[in-house]
Amino acid sequence: MNHMFPGLLLNGSVTMGLGGMLLNGTALDIYTSNGYVVVKAINSTDKILVIDPETGVVRDMNTANGFCGSYCYYGLQTELALNLGNALINSEPEWLSRINRSKRGGND
Repeated sequence: MNHMFPGLLLNGSVTMGLGGMLLNGTALDIYTSNGYVVVKAINSTDKILVIDPETGVVRDMNTANGFCGSYCYYGLQTELALNLGNALINSEPEWLSRINRSKRGGND
């Protein structure tokens, strides 16, 4: 993580902290609870992400520092993610188009 973000302190950011833990070999526990997706490190409750799949709102909880439930990403980030997700769902990737054309005997 230090190679990607030199000098960045990961203690304050739940997302970066979980990412750093994952890259250092810690397994993540991802599950649903009451309609929310919960992401945390196994055997740890100090950094938790709570995602509302209905609205796209991501809340982080850093219980070690007493920050619980603040909005992480909203507005532009959520809009960009929604647009990208819709584009991926609604358009056929080029590699799949080529496979489908070759199955139909089309030239490429």
